[in-house]
Amino acid sequence: MESFSNRANPKVQGLIAIGCNAGTTILFHAADKSTKLLSNPDKKLQVEDLQWDRLSTSYLLVAYRSHIELWDTESTALVHSFDKQPIAIQGIAWMDWTAGNFISFNNKNNNLKVWNASQKHPIETMKIRGGGDGGLTAISFNPAKKHAIMACVDGSIVVYDVLSARVIHRTPAGHTETIFGCEFCPTNPYVFATCSYDTTVKIWNLHDFSLQRTLHCTEGVLYGISWSPSGKLIAAGSSIGEMIIWDVETGQELARYKQSTKQIFYVQWNPSDERILLNSTGDGNAIVMEIDVDYIKDPSNNPALLGSRRRGTQRDVTSDHYSQPVNRRTIAHPGIVYGVAWAPFQSTIFATCCHDGLVRVFNYAMMGELLYTLRGHNARVFSVNWSPIVPGLLATASDDRSILVWNINESSHTGGSSSAVTPKMQLQGHTNNVRALCWSCELDNILLSGSWDSTIRVWNVNTGHCLAIIRDHNADIYSIASHPQMPFTYISCSRDNTVRLWELGGLVKVMRYYAIWDGNFGRILSRTGEPGGQSDAEASIYSFLRASLGFSAAGGES
Repeated sequence: MESFSNRANPKVQGLIAIGCNAGTTILFHAADKSTKLLSNPDKKLQVEDLQWDRLSTSYLLVAYRSHIELWDTESTALVHSFDKQPIAIQGIAWMDWTAGNFISFNNKNNNLKVWNASQKHPIETMKIRGGGDGGLTAISFNPAKKHAIMACVDGSIVVYDVLSARVIHRTPAGHTETIFGCEFCPTNPYVFATCSYDTTVKIWNLHDFSLQRTLHCTEGVLYGISWSPSGKLIAAGSSIGEMIIWDVETGQELARYKQSTKQIFYVQWNPSDERILLNSTGDGNAIVMEIDVDYIKDPSNNPALLGSRRRGTQRDVTSDHYSQPVNRRTIAHPGIVYGVAWAPFQSTIFATCCHDGLVRVFNYAMMGELLYTLRGHNARVFSVNWSPIVPGLLATASDDRSILVWNINESSHTGGSSSAVTPKMQLQGHTNNVRALCWSCELDNILLSGSWDSTIRVWNVNTGHCLAIIRDHNADIYSIASHPQMPFTYISCSRDNTVRLWELGGLVKVMRYYAIWDGNFGRILSRTGEPGGQSDAEASIYSFLRASLGFSAAGGES
C-alpha cells in the first residue's frame, strides 16, 4: 500500500490518519502503536485528502477522486457518503466558523463546492472570479477573517473573502515545479528569466518581482536558458532534445531545433556573437550552432512554428517542421555533457564538463580543437563557469561535493589531452552534489556555489575559505546569477520552486569598514577572506569586524 495523504488529529495527541490507495485509511496512535483501518469496499479508490473535524475528536473527512466520506474513527463506522462529482476532487477543507460546513475543490476550475456534513448534496457553489488560470492545488481558511487562501495551478496565490464573495489579493503566477535555471538580461539589470520542470520560461521584473511574460514550450522539461547578447531573444534546452528560441518582446516562438535524441542540459549564447549558440546533450555531445537571426524573425520562413505555444497544444512534429541552422559543429564526448560555457575574453574558446569526471577546453575557431583536459574531480562534473574579471580563471563543480578552480591560458592554441593543468584551489564544505556556480562581478576572488545540500556558499578562491553560508532555500539549488550593474546582488533558484533575491550584505559591510580604516581599495580586495599576511593588530581588527557583522570565526555566516 502507498501513502498519499496524512493528517494529525488536532485534538488527540499522537493520532494520525494516513490515506492510502486501495480505498484504505490507516489510523495510527503513537502512544500505544495501535492501528485501525477505515476501508472502502472499492479497492480501486485512492485517498486524495483527509481533514479532521476541529469541533470533534473522532470525525474525519476522507476525499477520494470521485466522492467524499465522513467517518467516525472511534467506532470505525461510515457516517455519511456524499454525492459523486464529475470532476476529480483535489482536496477538502472545513469552514471552521460554521457548524458542519466544508468545501471541496479541483484542479480544473476555480469553483468551490460547499457541503454540510448532514446533507448528501452540495448546498452551494462558490465561483471564484479573478482567481488563477486553471484550478486549485490547495486551500486553507482564516476563520477570524473568513478568508480562503488558495494555491492555484498556475503558481499564483489568491486570497478570497468568503462573505463579500470577492478576490482581495492575488500574487503573480509563478512556476509550479522545480526551477532549473535563472539568468539576468544582459542589457537590463532589472529583468531576469527562469526556466522550469513545468515546461515554461518566465520573465520577471526585479523592481517589484512582477511577472512580465510566460513563454510556453508544451513538451519537455526546460533545464537551461540563455539570453542573446542584445537581450531580445531567449533560448532554452529541453528534456526531449529540442532547443527553442523566443522573441522576448512578443513572446512568439521563432525557431525550434532538434539537437539530440536525449536531453539538452545547458544552452549558452556566445556573448560576442548573436548568431552562435552552444549547448550540451545527454547523448554525449557539445554542439556549436550558427543561426540566421534575421531569417528566423521573419514569420514566413517558419509557418509551422508561428506563435507562442500554449500548454496542452497538440502538434505533430516531423523533421520538416524543425528550423535548420546555418552551420552546426558537433564535438563528441565519451559520456553525457552536462555543462558548457564560453570564455568571456576569448569568444571562440569554451569549456565542457562531462559524466566521465573530466573538464575539456576547446577552440571553436580551430575546428573544435581540444586545448586542455582538466583532471581533478572524482565524480561527474555538472557545471563550469568562467570568471568575468580574470581571463582564464575557471571554476568547476562536481558530484564529488567539491569545486575546483583552474588557471587556463586562453591564448594558447596548442594542447590536447596531454596538456596538464593543476587546479589552483579546491573548495570543500558542501555535503552533497554541487550544481550552481557564479563569480562575483566586483571582486576577482569571490565565488558562489549552490548544492543539493540546500545551501549557497560564498568562497574566497585565493585562500579556500568559506566566507558565508546562506540557508534560505529548502531544497536543491540549481542556478545562481548576477549582473555587473547590480553590485553584490544575486538571484538563485531551487527545487523548492522559489527564486530568491539577496545581496552579500555582511561582506559589503566588512569592505566599507576597511575603506574607512585605511582607504586603500586594493588592500580591501586582498583582505576579502581570512587575515593571512596581516599584522597582529590588523588581524585583530579584522576578526572583530567579522564577528560584529555576523560572521563566525570559522568563516561561515552565523
